[in-house]
Amino acid sequence: MQKEMTVLLLCVLVLFADGICLWQTLNLWQDAGANLSKIFLSAIAILQILLAFLIVWLSYFLLQKTRLRQFRKLKTERA
Repeated sequence: MQKEMTVLLLCVLVLFADGICLWQTLNLWQDAGANLSKIFLSAIAILQILLAFLIVWLSYFLLQKTRLRQFRKLKTERA
């Protein structure tokens, strides 16, 4: 239980960091002074969005697993 909650907290922190990186990438994409091509920055933004979806899915999976484990523990204690 402790391990799942720790991983869930790490997922939330990584998602927050990914959101900040995506925001910075979009700011670079809008600035004309950036030396990187818009195609390269668009690819980075798409990869960051995909990473965010993966992190959200992993967090949901861990949350469901934790709830199921708590439900089974409660069910065995009542029996």
